[in-house]
Amino acid sequence: MAVTTRRKTLMQSMVADSRVFLRIWNMESIMVAVLKLKVVLIFLAVPSNTWPTDVVKVYAIEGKEVELFFDLGTDVNQDVLNIKHKQQLNSTFVDVISVKDLKTIPVASLFEDYKSKVTDLQVQNKTITMKLSNVNTSDAGLYRCIHTTDVELVSCGTLLIVVAKPPPPDLKIVSGLDSDQRIPLGSNVTLNCFYRSRTSPADIPRCYKTKFYDERNRGLPVPEGFKFGYTNLTQLVVRNIQKSDNISITCKAADILENFNGTILYSEPSLKVDITPTYGPDEGSIKFDPPETSVTKDEHDLLVYTCDADCRPPCTVSWHLVQRNGSALELITSTNTLKLNVSRLYHGTLKCVASAKTAIASRSHNVSKELQLVVQYVESPKVTVDSLETNQVEMMEESVGTLTCQVNALPAPNITLRTLDNDLMTVEGRNPTVTVSERGYTNHRYTASTTFKAPNCTSRMILTCTVTHNLARVQGNQIILKLLCPPRRATIEGLELLDDYEYYKGDQLNFSFVLIAIPDPDVYNVTSELNGSFKIEQMPSDVEISKETNYEGNSAQIKYTFVCHRVLTSADSGTNFTLHFKSDHFTNQFSFSVWATEITALTTISITIDTVDVTSPTTYVEYKTKPPKKKSKPTYVETTFNTIWIVIIVLVVTVLTALVTPVTYIIYKIKQGAKQSSFFITRLSEVTKSSHELPSKPFHASETSL
Repeated sequence: MAVTTRRKTLMQSMVADSRVFLRIWNMESIMVAVLKLKVVLIFLAVPSNTWPTDVVKVYAIEGKEVELFFDLGTDVNQDVLNIKHKQQLNSTFVDVISVKDLKTIPVASLFEDYKSKVTDLQVQNKTITMKLSNVNTSDAGLYRCIHTTDVELVSCGTLLIVVAKPPPPDLKIVSGLDSDQRIPLGSNVTLNCFYRSRTSPADIPRCYKTKFYDERNRGLPVPEGFKFGYTNLTQLVVRNIQKSDNISITCKAADILENFNGTILYSEPSLKVDITPTYGPDEGSIKFDPPETSVTKDEHDLLVYTCDADCRPPCTVSWHLVQRNGSALELITSTNTLKLNVSRLYHGTLKCVASAKTAIASRSHNVSKELQLVVQYVESPKVTVDSLETNQVEMMEESVGTLTCQVNALPAPNITLRTLDNDLMTVEGRNPTVTVSERGYTNHRYTASTTFKAPNCTSRMILTCTVTHNLARVQGNQIILKLLCPPRRATIEGLELLDDYEYYKGDQLNFSFVLIAIPDPDVYNVTSELNGSFKIEQMPSDVEISKETNYEGNSAQIKYTFVCHRVLTSADSGTNFTLHFKSDHFTNQFSFSVWATEITALTTISITIDTVDVTSPTTYVEYKTKPPKKKSKPTYVETTFNTIWIVIIVLVVTVLTALVTPVTYIIYKIKQGAKQSSFFITRLSEVTKSSHELPSKPFHASETSL
């Protein structure tokens, strides 16, 4: 397609299509703001009028067909000429068409190299018409009629300008970047669309127009105030970059040629340039999911928290545990998701730390947000008695002690101090002692104390405490009181340790008794004293003492059996024995006296009156030694029996005296009655002995005469 010069000029077109006004921006610079501006026209600084002016300019679009006209004119001095072509001003002409018989009827022929390009060649009325198909930039340039003498034929030629589609321009940011080549917040960013023309010849005057587009393919600037604008007619500026800005810009370019009114060939879009600010995190940009900044969890629960930070480029997010001194951080995970098996190690402050990948001027590199984690837990309480934590604590009976219960728990529990049977006191935990272990565990120790009175040593007491907590009801350790008591006499009937004991002459002393004592005492020494003479009894040759602990199931009762291996005589009567006891905690001694006893006379009288045989035994005992301090009283049967026989004897004697009975006869009857009554008296004595406690040695009556 050929376009002649009969067109309005470029500047006329610009004035017709645009309105231009000046505006002062920021009171610092003057800029040209073009409203409804569709193109930005830039004149290239190329030499003008370098090509011949006597030739016709013909414009052709790359890839299309074009006709070139050559007017040979009438003033032809030679009969032969060539139409030659050169692409650039400084290149050499190349033959295209040979024309002969100029003075008559011209004949034109193509040179070999152009036969494939020229689709039609005609000569008519001194005018040569040549059609070129599929025009490219190498076809552009000056086509000139030149005689064989290298004389150019005036006004015979064509300047072919091939308008080609430019390659995609290079869009670059030329200002507004920081030292890291990133866009900081609040900056003004200037972009330049670098254009490369393919229109040929390259040295003809031209201009180009550029278009800028946003991410929605809208031409810029758009009516959004002064967010977008031009610093000059070649650059686009994006002002006051904010976090919300997420702009992608491309540009296109096209050649604009004077007197060319054909289709404008825009390039393909440039690679996009993202106008996104680079910024690091700030406290307001860190978000938790769930959003709470304080959470309470039971020990061994699972805690899941997500931390996200608004950063560009994305930050590195990690979770840390704040050390108890508040300075050092201990890494938990290097991801933004916290999955934690909760333990007391993590009680306190957890930090989400967002770190910018590159240092950003005037902004903090790291920003953190805190999560307060409260870990609920309860441990088994520790029970002490008088600060002793052992399973068994020794105490004097009926003394006062202090029961203490300490529990490590959060939140505060209720503490009940108690025995196995009764509650002593219940209190709510207050004012805990907070410590941190070497492993980093936070401890909250609550303490409750009360006093108590120990029972006597024949009783039993077990102390403990119970903790009632949100998580569980927990029992503390048990402490058994080992109640100490010095040896003392028990009050068990028949097993009391007496002050006096009887023995029979020639017999061994043997008896048992029970003492109350904890711990069990041993007899380490036995002494005896008689009439001021002191003696240490040899054990076990002289005396032997055996011991039976836990008597009748009572740990405080000990049964002892005392055996004197020496044969005691009447000379030993009144001996005072002392038993010396000793245990780990106590020493004590107990004394008792022994007394000998014997029977000196027994008289039996049997009287038969008429046909009734009356047997009247009379028994009496004479002590040759001092009677015991504590001696069993005669039974009622024995006393009555003796009284009756005495009365009978008195009556019998009176009757016999009155009747003057022959003495021999009476004596004979008495002897005979004695023999008959001997067996009766013996049996009566055995029955009497069984009715009250007498020494173990058998009782034998002796027969005497009156």
